[in-house]
Amino acid sequence: MKFSINWLKDYVDIALSPQELADVVLLHSLEIEGVETKGDDTYFDVALLPNRFPDAANYIGFAREISAVTGGDFKAGHIFKKGKKLNTATNFSVRVENKEDCARYSGLLMPGVEVKDSPIWLKERLEANGLRAINNIVDATNYVMLELGQPLHAFDYEKLDKGIIVRRARDKEEMITLDGREVELTNEDVVVADHKQILAIAGVKGGKVAEITGATKTILLEAANFDPDRVVRTTRRIGFTTDASQRFKYGIDPNMTEIALYRVAELIQKIGGGGMGGFLDAYPNRVVPKVIAFSVKQYEKLVGEPIAPREAREIFRKLRWVIKKATKEVLWLEVPAWRRDVERFEDVVEEVVRLYGYDTLESKTLKGVSLHARRDDQLHYVRKIKERMAGFGFDEIYSYSFIPEAWQEVCGEGTLVQLENPISTEYHYLRPSLIFPLFRALESNVKFFGDIKMFEVGNVFSRERKEEGIIERTKLAGMITRENGGDSLFYELKGIINELFRVCGVEQVEYRLHKELWHGVFIPSKTADVYVNGVYVGYVGFISSRWLGRFDVAHDVVAFEFDLNTFFPLTQREQAFIPFSKYPEVMRDISFVVDVGVRIDELEKVVYQAASELLIDIDLFDMFEGERLGAGKKSLSFHLTFRSDNKTLTSEEVTSDLTKIIVALRDRFSIEIR
Repeated sequence: MKFSINWLKDYVDIALSPQELADVVLLHSLEIEGVETKGDDTYFDVALLPNRFPDAANYIGFAREISAVTGGDFKAGHIFKKGKKLNTATNFSVRVENKEDCARYSGLLMPGVEVKDSPIWLKERLEANGLRAINNIVDATNYVMLELGQPLHAFDYEKLDKGIIVRRARDKEEMITLDGREVELTNEDVVVADHKQILAIAGVKGGKVAEITGATKTILLEAANFDPDRVVRTTRRIGFTTDASQRFKYGIDPNMTEIALYRVAELIQKIGGGGMGGFLDAYPNRVVPKVIAFSVKQYEKLVGEPIAPREAREIFRKLRWVIKKATKEVLWLEVPAWRRDVERFEDVVEEVVRLYGYDTLESKTLKGVSLHARRDDQLHYVRKIKERMAGFGFDEIYSYSFIPEAWQEVCGEGTLVQLENPISTEYHYLRPSLIFPLFRALESNVKFFGDIKMFEVGNVFSRERKEEGIIERTKLAGMITRENGGDSLFYELKGIINELFRVCGVEQVEYRLHKELWHGVFIPSKTADVYVNGVYVGYVGFISSRWLGRFDVAHDVVAFEFDLNTFFPLTQREQAFIPFSKYPEVMRDISFVVDVGVRIDELEKVVYQAASELLIDIDLFDMFEGERLGAGKKSLSFHLTFRSDNKTLTSEEVTSDLTKIIVALRDRFSIEIR
């Protein structure tokens, strides 16, 4: 949010240069992201966190902070002093149907106003803060909103019927906003209406029906306190936000409505005439300042350094907090209602420390027993996996846990976990798989890169049936795509998976025929289920062309996903070191023709069963299918590696094992040696 130094000087004495002031505020209060000079004025770009938005997202609130951290005289105190008590309007009423939707609704009638252009100074201040000047009445409400943080609205009183009603909209009830948008509302939206029609979307935008025009003579000024959650839901659903909705989003002190009405009425009288008529106020549950006990002993225990009661009193004076009662060690503080973020003793301590200065606290060595954290095996293996994946050239991604409603058709009706309060109209569900966000990342990157390797470790959410609870699991998923990748992508990824398992102490890995998953996302004939020690842990395979087309991906893509909650108990916590053999390996190649339907893992299993313990590795290095082999046939070539740990193998010993392997393969699969 931007703040003008010249405007701030109306409310606080500033003796420092803009840069010096920015440094002091940054050290003790709020984050200053930038300092910019335009003409004879300087502007601060302030990053406001949600907890400070209610009190500091306005000029007087920021001036109050400057006064507290610099000691400059705060000159805006008179604004908070109420003027003469106004008479309650007798021929006009206000009714709030649900006090949860609107904590307070205040209104002030002003007859005899003259609608015209605003003075130059007012236009310049609004435009410097990103608001367009409209007319003196509307501009006055926007000016006071920037000044006090309380959104205001002005209605043409002559266009209203009998009174104001704050209510829920009816389903499909429509309204045209001031900027000409036609909005369809639901019964989840709060509106301000009269006895005939909707006047405004509460906390968001005014409507056309009671718009201020050049013919307006009597106005009704509105200052309300609408429920933040309702305002946020409405803005998300209708698809736009306003300066008012941004302020209601974080909550506002309900006591500010009356102060803001007096302030804007005084300003309108100066620039547009008129008088103050009847006052309307619906305030069922009055908010009073909190009283919090501040103990200097508890402060020392929490911070590690003592503070004198005199120093604490001075800090509270700078904060403009009232000390209601005091003893030698305890101060009972009345925390202003506009400091909604200060709720307990620890919050008060934070205020004291930031004004006292974090840089003034002495660094001390912690006292006590240092306890070593227990080893988290799952965290250990996740770190191992991430390091190894990065070593294989993969990029790690971090994605949202939310997916759009379109994925419902893939996962099956009722299996997705729906959010009660989605962050946007697009993201309604929690992800049941990491494959979905990987698709999104692939779609974004494939336009710029031909060779992509990426992975993610994260939690997924599902439920088998609607009546069951939410199941949360940790998974690992990855994807590879490359121009002209072909079948080699699968074997490349399979090799990576085997290496990952080896690092985690897993040796018995089995690839079996895949059962269809995610309704056609994968090609069943080119996808395998992965088992470790006979337990299903995940799958690996090619993405179907139909799904690749949905994401404008033209190249082959191979993906995998494993359930780490299932996988980790199958890993070996401790791995024994086996010394390298002093004796050489002997490698023999074997090539043969076999039926297309025979799986590689079945062949490998028979080879290991037929050979002696001298066979230490089998590796497929070539596969071919063609007309010259005959229909339904394929040619396979393997490297077979033999080794003994206590002697150099002879040719006869290796040949003996190779003969046994060939015989076993012929008996089981009717192979033809090439």
